[in-house]
Amino acid sequence: MKRLFFLLVFVNIVYFFWGMTASKETLLVKQQTPLYNASKLEKLLAISKEDAAQLIAEQAYSNQESEAKKVELDKECFLIGDFDNENKASESAAVLNGLEGVVSIVPSTVLEEFWVVYPADEDWNQSLLNVEQLQAKGVTDFWLVPNGTYMGTVSLGLFITIDRANKRLGELRKKEVEAEIIRREKYRYSIKVETKGGIELIQHYLRSVPVNKKNSIRKISC
Repeated sequence: MKRLFFLLVFVNIVYFFWGMTASKETLLVKQQTPLYNASKLEKLLAISKEDAAQLIAEQAYSNQESEAKKVELDKECFLIGDFDNENKASESAAVLNGLEGVVSIVPSTVLEEFWVVYPADEDWNQSLLNVEQLQAKGVTDFWLVPNGTYMGTVSLGLFITIDRANKRLGELRKKEVEAEIIRREKYRYSIKVETKGGIELIQHYLRSVPVNKKNSIRKISC
């Protein structure tokens, strides 16, 4: 009986130490299990100096683009006035010298006009004879163009609608005058200002403009 008792005690001791060892190994295995998914990790690759320099340059360019877009968002655009011709717009724009921003002259409106004319001849003397013939037929409202592209042309009226031009043409035909209509585009101009100073800064510069030459200011999209 004693032998059996000691045998059982020995077996229990061996089983106890075996259990402790197995538990430590299991704990060690669990602690060594990685906390990430290796298949999803980004691989780091070695690159040459040239490739590294290119990547740095691309990043710098991207940063410059971001800064440029930020400046573009801060910018405001305005149109000043409505001028008959580009020279008048340029004269008015001169008072904006010193304004921080971009000042330019732009066509703001395109108008169509209809010009009733008696065609020009290559010979100026013949154009003078045309004037005499028109006067002989009772035409008194005219103007002989003295120079430029239409030199020698006899102007018989300028109209903003084709109906009024055709009416004038009909009146001349009754007097046996073979005139014609020239369709032209006429531009009006404005001053475009691109600035970050706002409308108040523009108004400050325009204070020196005489009252009779004041022009409207309207904000537009850039």
